[in-house]
Amino acid sequence: MNILKDHPTLRVVKSDKNLGPVIITHQQHDDLVEQHLTSDDIYVKITNRTTVENLEKRLRNIAYDFVKMVKDSHRNVKESRIVTYNIHTKSINQFYVLLKIHKPTLCVRPIVSNANGILGGLSKFTEYFLAPYVRKQPSYLRDSDAIVTLLRDIPRTEEHIVRTFDVKALYTSIDTELAVNWIHSFIPAGVKNDYLCWALRAIMRNNFFRVDNDIYHQRRGTAMGTAVAPTFANLYLSAVEHVLLEKYKNNIVLYKRYIDDGFVIWKDLGDKDSFQKFLNEFTIITK
Repeated sequence: MNILKDHPTLRVVKSDKNLGPVIITHQQHDDLVEQHLTSDDIYVKITNRTTVENLEKRLRNIAYDFVKMVKDSHRNVKESRIVTYNIHTKSINQFYVLLKIHKPTLCVRPIVSNANGILGGLSKFTEYFLAPYVRKQPSYLRDSDAIVTLLRDIPRTEEHIVRTFDVKALYTSIDTELAVNWIHSFIPAGVKNDYLCWALRAIMRNNFFRVDNDIYHQRRGTAMGTAVAPTFANLYLSAVEHVLLEKYKNNIVLYKRYIDDGFVIWKDLGDKDSFQKFLNEFTIITK
């Protein structure tokens, strides 16, 4: 394997879903990465050298501005130390891909590593304070064992229909400004709400990452690789659900969701298209 790693034309890449290592040529790898990054307008390469040179300073200033905001709100939040902890040893996020060899056509799962990212501390801080709101939502599902436990206690009748759904391309399809506004109105009002939503905007708008010697900016959608991303997406969908679950409460026997995967026990109540109407309204609201 070490011989292959040092091969001039071959590259060893991890596969998606832990299916093992994959050997492809460097050219194949680079073509797949370029195809992903240029297939739509989600990403843009930063070509202005001045912007690149000042980028790390700009990101650090965002972190410092946040800490100052928390202090100015007369809150002694000791957890805010993580926002700027060792920040001068951190740098731009790193991009890599996993190969989807289980698909009919070879493609990639993009990964942005925020482990040593400049805004990584800000994201962890924000996730820490927002995650409890996710766990309080009626649709919250901890894991697959939790749904099995719930199903044991639900009596079944002939009119109950089991439905599942998947929110397609959830992270990249979210309008982040719309989502932050929904979240701001959904969680309890106050100074803490304000500065957490400020942090969300900063994180989602400033997801820069390095691909070899180039730097790209994710211009829309949930910032890939950042700690708060699952909580951000969860809270946004919870806010949308808050409207729809009330409207369709007579149809819903059980409704649970694990990030983008939903599980529903549904009663049609004489309208066989009611579940499709529910999904259609879900789609309209999220847009």
